[in-house]
Amino acid sequence: MPSGTLSYQNNKLHFVRYGTGKRLLLAFHGSGQDASFFAALARKVGETFTIIAPDLPEHGKTSWRGAITKVALITLCERFKVEFDVDKFSLLGYGIGSRFVLTLAEQRSEWIDGAFLWAAADLQPKPWYGPEARNPLGKRIFRQLASAPETGLRYLSAAKNVKLLKKSNFAYMKRVLENEGFRKALSVDTSLTKNIVPELDKVRWQLKKYAIPTIIYIPADAPEDEVKQAEKFIKKLPAARVEPIPSENLLDHIASQLKP
Repeated sequence: MPSGTLSYQNNKLHFVRYGTGKRLLLAFHGSGQDASFFAALARKVGETFTIIAPDLPEHGKTSWRGAITKVALITLCERFKVEFDVDKFSLLGYGIGSRFVLTLAEQRSEWIDGAFLWAAADLQPKPWYGPEARNPLGKRIFRQLASAPETGLRYLSAAKNVKLLKKSNFAYMKRVLENEGFRKALSVDTSLTKNIVPELDKVRWQLKKYAIPTIIYIPADAPEDEVKQAEKFIKKLPAARVEPIPSENLLDHIASQLKP
């Protein structure tokens, strides 16, 4: 199967194939990127893996109407599995791409022989995510916060002080609201992945049940709350670990972990 597109209903998912290895790796990029994000990594692990990197909806050359669903994700990945005649494949997700990895772990763990999360976006429940993405009132509140971030932060800080908002959630929202790029990216992310919301307890149960090797890559300078989230996520998962990654030679480090 060369690079190309897969059709699903009235949608077309564009993907790029890298490498010639015997193992199959499905790689999901982050917000504002496309499949080419994995080209440099593929040059380092292409002899071990054949990498299939889709352009997510609203990115690259993919043409997709509305938000992608879990059923669509599973169906498309099964087609890759059948096309390459493999019983199992590995998964790599960067940023919001980790949401797709976690969802596949939740739904089809028996297909997975390794899960790699890089700058993972969803290692703790996000109580604001559903309302913000799925109902008009939540969307309106998010738009108001994003349009006046300083005011929004004051309200969120007050909610944190009276324990209506967890400190870890506040820390995340503070980073989002203080960065214009993050604010715009989150607005796009929630619209295209509003149906791809993994149930983390089920994800962890499936990872444990199938003893799936799982690595969460954390930048050496990551905020403390991100490190704690990752450590909490892997608790009681014998096959999982948190792997600090240096800012220099980052791809070399990740490539060394992907190879057997």
